[in-house]
Amino acid sequence: MSKAVFAMMAAGTLVSAYGTYQQGKMQRDLNNYNAQMAENNKILAEQKYALDLKEHQKRYRHLLGKQRVSYAKSGVAIEGSAIDIIEEGALASAWEIQKMKYNKDVTKAGYTAAAQRSRFVGESAYYTAKWNTAGTLLTGGTQTYNYGKEEGLFV
Repeated sequence: MSKAVFAMMAAGTLVSAYGTYQQGKMQRDLNNYNAQMAENNKILAEQKYALDLKEHQKRYRHLLGKQRVSYAKSGVAIEGSAIDIIEEGALASAWEIQKMKYNKDVTKAGYTAAAQRSRFVGESAYYTAKWNTAGTLLTGGTQTYNYGKEEGLFV
């Protein structure tokens, strides 16, 4: 009976150690996947900015065209206060573009930080799992050895 218990203790220790190692490895892989998703989101943020910028420029050109047509229809020369209004629109457009760029940069920085954090957490989990695996092997191995010694399995 003692040989069977000894074998089960040894097998249990190995299975437990292997499970701990695999869990850490899976945590690392999952966090690497999350990091990749964050990096993909950075690319998407850049693409969204490019689309939003084109859409904004299109709307601005449309507005500018409507203003010019309106001035021409009413016989207003494009000078003085009319130019001030057009200039104000241009400044507002430039300001909006800068806000869009800033928001894109902040979003991308957040995704960069998330990717770095995910990789760090994953590597930490993997490192911890390796140490826990070693601890399980040492503790379980010592207990198994002591049991075998008490039962006279090592002569």
